[in-house]
Amino acid sequence: DGEMVNGKNNFVIYDYDDQARIMKKILKELDIDSQKISVNLVLGIISDAKNRMLSASNFSENVDSYIEEIASRCYEKYEEFLNRSNSLDFDDLLLRCLDLFMNNKYVLEKYQNFYKYFLIDEFQDTNPIQFEIAKVLANRSKNICVVGDPDQSIYSWRHANPKNLFDFKKYFNNTKIITLDQSYRSTKKILKAADSVIGYNDERLEKNLWTDNPDGDLVDLLESYNDEQEADVVIKNIKKLNFNLNQVAIMYRVNSQSRAFE
Repeated sequence: DGEMVNGKNNFVIYDYDDQARIMKKILKELDIDSQKISVNLVLGIISDAKNRMLSASNFSENVDSYIEEIASRCYEKYEEFLNRSNSLDFDDLLLRCLDLFMNNKYVLEKYQNFYKYFLIDEFQDTNPIQFEIAKVLANRSKNICVVGDPDQSIYSWRHANPKNLFDFKKYFNNTKIITLDQSYRSTKKILKAADSVIGYNDERLEKNLWTDNPDGDLVDLLESYNDEQEADVVIKNIKKLNFNLNQVAIMYRVNSQSRAFE
């Protein structure tokens, strides 16, 4: 049965703005002060519960703090609202998919037989439910290849769990690990600088990156008081290089950091 919500397949997918709007109403309905307990906090707890595959009733049985008790009441109301409006959020899309495979043998076997080989890229950014879906789909053929690097995991807010890489070998016993340890992009100096920083991370797979590239120039480390000073220092250094601007790239971690440069 391909129909997803309340027997209807014309369901609506709620994005974060939709979720926040609903949760604001729920907090008001339950007479909870949104200044003390924010919409973001409650939605984060609910999303985390869904990613641990806990329904609203399961979650309510395992609350162990005042905040979780509040979130539990909101979770129940939130699910009621989604059902009434024939809607799903992004976490539900994964949950319903896994649920369909686990409870409908015909559908699971159809896709297990249809897809013989599986390749998952950026595996460090998968979350536990996505790994469960991959496991049930690949369980028949056992032809599955994943590519990933726990040092590059950046999506913890989407419940991505680099631990999936460690657990992969436990679940698929005959795993062959191929280490891609040669860098074609960086100079030796840049590799050494990166390794000296990331080497302090806990729970990481040890790897020794190497390159045939030249030693290269030393990495300059510039410390700034704030974002405006940082942009000022970087741009002064760019001017000193005397290059055409189309030969220069500025890299930053998040988009908001570009504003000072712009």
